[in-house]
Amino acid sequence: MADIETPRIARAGIFGIFIARQRDTEDAMGSGMVEERVQEVYLVRCIHCETEYDACRSPWCECITASPSLVCPECLACFCDADAAARRRFWWDAPRELWRRRLDRGYRELLPEAPSEEAAGPGRPLALIADDDPASRCIAGRALAALGFSVLLAEDGERACQLALQHQPDLVLTDCLMPRLDGKALCRRLRGDRRTSGARLVMMSALHRGASVDRNLLEETGADEFLPKPIPWETLAQAVRRWAATAAR
Repeated sequence: MADIETPRIARAGIFGIFIARQRDTEDAMGSGMVEERVQEVYLVRCIHCETEYDACRSPWCECITASPSLVCPECLACFCDADAAARRRFWWDAPRELWRRRLDRGYRELLPEAPSEEAAGPGRPLALIADDDPASRCIAGRALAALGFSVLLAEDGERACQLALQHQPDLVLTDCLMPRLDGKALCRRLRGDRRTSGARLVMMSALHRGASVDRNLLEETGADEFLPKPIPWETLAQAVRRWAATAAR
């Protein structure tokens, strides 16, 4: 018979969060043997709707960023848009179980489902994603595949340039800072080559922010649009709709 101990506060968090532990004790199959399981509970308050929820049980968001956050079960919003100090405080107080989920998440969940060069198919618009962060690259690839694109993935600017010249994608989504060839140089190359000059070029970055910075980057590189990371699904979908409207003209 199960005996559940009421969760108790284990440690107060400076993010307005506390950690509790729940202990389950049960008689295994009536054998007289007692099994104890300790479940960590990390109660956090949503920065959007202020609902308190258990972060240890919450799913990851699908924002295009190297460090996705968790989703509030009430309003379905994540906290990717929280300031950097708040995000650090969240993880400072996080229990071991949540850290294990964060470390396990990266490649075991994302990479097997990511589109690849072989995902290109006839009759579908083609998108090329260039990002040196594997998680961002794969999340963006899955998102664009769900929006109806065939998808090519590149881990740096040089590889992206090779793929672009070979396949002439309709849409290029590139990170600004990458090894070998950065996103700015990649956009200039693609815009200057007749084979790729008609592609819609979308640059993304977690470092560059502000309307004036955005305009300067677009003028400098020839890119059509700039998206600051983290990029919510809705923002990416809006960018795709803008591409579709342009392509239909």
